Amino acid sequence: MSTPHIHIKLTRLSSGLTRKVAFTTRPAWEELAARVETLYEIPSKHVVVSYIDSEGDEVTMNTETELQNFY
Repeated sequence: MSTPHIHIKLTRLSSGLTRKVAFTTRPAWEELAARVETLYEIPSKHVVVSYIDSEGDEVTMNTETELQNFY
C-alpha cells in the first residue's frame, strides 16, 4: 500500500471547519472537488479552492488548468 504524500488542508470559511486530506498522487480537479463535496456537503460543481501564493496573493481556482498551474 502506498503512503500518501500529497497533503492538502481545507477550511470552509463559513463554519471554520478545517480538514487535512491526503492523496497518494497529485489529485485532478475532479478528485479534489469530489473530496470537498464529501467533507463539506458542497456540490462539486460549486467547489472553489483558494490558496496563498509565494507573493502573498490569494489565488482562487475551480478548474483542472488552474490546479495544474498550482502544482
